[in-house]
Amino acid sequence: MSGNSIWNEMSTYGWKNGFGKWNPFGQYRNPFSSYSACNEFTQNGPVLVDREGNFYGRLSINEFVSKSICGVSGDERICRALRVMCADQ
Repeated sequence: MSGNSIWNEMSTYGWKNGFGKWNPFGQYRNPFSSYSACNEFTQNGPVLVDREGNFYGRLSINEFVSKSICGVSGDERICRALRVMCADQ
């Protein structure tokens, strides 16, 4: 598992790391932040890229954002996982 993965709890980007980028009060997880993946109204959620910088979509539960993983062309499985993760605060 990558040291930068959200699945690595010890990583700065670890979803459950309360001191990391995704802490419940931080800008990427807080449901009221305009940059949060968990804000159902944001247009500016984080983007998904690989190590080479290739863009894969926007990590957002907002179904109406272009390229959102929860949008029309998104991935239902990943969207469902994100919604569960956002609810687990």
